[in-house]
Amino acid sequence: MLDIDLAFPHSYDVQEVGELPGTGKFAAPLIFFPEPKTRPEHDGLWLKVKMAGGAAWIGVFAYGYQSPPALTRVISSPDPDRLCVVAKGSAYFVRAGEPKDWIQIPVFPVIDVRPLPEDNLLVFSDFVKLAAFGSRGVAW
Repeated sequence: MLDIDLAFPHSYDVQEVGELPGTGKFAAPLIFFPEPKTRPEHDGLWLKVKMAGGAAWIGVFAYGYQSPPALTRVISSPDPDRLCVVAKGSAYFVRAGEPKDWIQIPVFPVIDVRPLPEDNLLVFSDFVKLAAFGSRGVAW
């Protein structure tokens, strides 16, 4: 079961897509993070994101690191309009209302991420370093 941590205030709902519809098409737009070039287009974490106002989209977040202890997790972020998705060690910040507005976190593979709501930060770690992200991007 996917770990979804919504400790920070957020303006969206997120859930894992359990299966593809029988028609092969979703009622919501399908967006890839990043666009597939050398990987099968289905290879990634499939999520449905719905804004409080009703607009929804399906995101396919590319997996990064195929071995443990790479993390897979969805976390709300210090920015209430952005979600953080970690898919087997690759981490992404995505604006829920504008999914084309996204960045990939330069920590790889992510083996842990900790929300620190009291400091308005998300702290990511790989095997040797830490990086913190706040509502305005990289904090340290």
